[in-house]
Amino acid sequence: MSDSQLNQHQIRVLSANRYDHHPDQKFAATLMRILLSSGSRLRCIERFMDMMSHNFPELQMCLFSAHSESRLSLLCARPELTELASERFFPVLSTESCCIISHLNDFDTWNNSYAELFPAAAQCLLFSASINTRHYTLMVMSSAEDIELEPWFQKFCYTCDLIRIISEYMTFVESHFEQVEYIQQREKFASLGQLAAGVAHEINNPLAFIMSNFNTLNTYFSQLKSMIGQSGMVLDEAAEFLLEDSDAILSETYEGLTRIQSIVTSLNVYEHESSGAPRQIDLRDVISTALSMISGEIRLKAEVNYQIPDEPFYVSGYPARLQQVIIHLIVNALQSVQHDHGKIGLVLSVDNAEKNPAKKIVSLTIEDNGRGIPQENLKRIFDPFFTTKRVGDGVGLGLSVAKEIIEEHHGHISVESEEMRGTKVLIQLPGQVCFTDKYDAF
Repeated sequence: MSDSQLNQHQIRVLSANRYDHHPDQKFAATLMRILLSSGSRLRCIERFMDMMSHNFPELQMCLFSAHSESRLSLLCARPELTELASERFFPVLSTESCCIISHLNDFDTWNNSYAELFPAAAQCLLFSASINTRHYTLMVMSSAEDIELEPWFQKFCYTCDLIRIISEYMTFVESHFEQVEYIQQREKFASLGQLAAGVAHEINNPLAFIMSNFNTLNTYFSQLKSMIGQSGMVLDEAAEFLLEDSDAILSETYEGLTRIQSIVTSLNVYEHESSGAPRQIDLRDVISTALSMISGEIRLKAEVNYQIPDEPFYVSGYPARLQQVIIHLIVNALQSVQHDHGKIGLVLSVDNAEKNPAKKIVSLTIEDNGRGIPQENLKRIFDPFFTTKRVGDGVGLGLSVAKEIIEEHHGHISVESEEMRGTKVLIQLPGQVCFTDKYDAF
């Protein structure tokens, strides 16, 4: 029988509180201590399954973690299964949170994926619970003709209901504290922006008179060379070298000062950006400034290929916030590159909007040849606090904040990745038409 032919006689949904079992307070207290334990997740799972095995010795139980809507991975089994079972994915048997599946031998999904591990099973009981963004399924196998008539059934239903209540409580508590921490992080980012603006203001004053003095010095030097040329004075080799070297030094110094000025200007944007209205900006300038701010780190780790387009790419928004997104994505790409041939490519393009061809969509693609992202993590990369980095390397806020900033600009961000082949991030923003003396922007 195919899975599409399953009927109510094969899947019986169990409602909450469907038991007459009188709760064992000691048992309940032990279960709560284990589930609410602050230890490692794996250790908590092992203790939970040991306790369940001790209280239900006649049962064969497996705990799965949901990797997607259709795939499960085995976390723990009592009695234990072969190591190969933990290295493969299993299909979801039912989307019900609590149900009994009977006539397993008539169930194609069961025969193809589970039957070889549990050959004696005639029925199974499934119970699913979610703790914040983590989803678990507890599966109980039985050779009995009717699980509901078994002596352990009422106590097991009571246990599942208790797990459900505790998991809901844990989800509420974790969500509350994550929200508080998220708000604190946002406030910290805002404070850092204000601090950066203050530092930029303090640097800007001495930088202004340094630039003024440099321009004067450069003018004096040009006049000096002109006077020497007009007088017909013949200089020795040492004087000739000093003049030529001074010219190169002045040129390099001016380049360094303009870079400092550019960085200070970009930091100064934070000062009024949080309360100001969005303005029309050229995305080319945003990208160039972002690259200049992390140029030192880029040179050490990868080759960046960015061909600046000849024509402007106008969008409406906040330059500093978009810089924050681009910097984070490039730093992520740099961290992903773990070989000597790291490459990061940035490409700007513009297309007609699908639903309204009269409107333009500006696209920025950032692509690297790093280690990539596992498929099971792709759906969660924008979740706040989700991270695969080591402790201390990141708290998992970068991509969630980036997504929020892009959506604040009425745009869209998406990620494609393949392990060991790299990652491609696509940012799409509404284009702005701007007429200038030189261009019709689009």
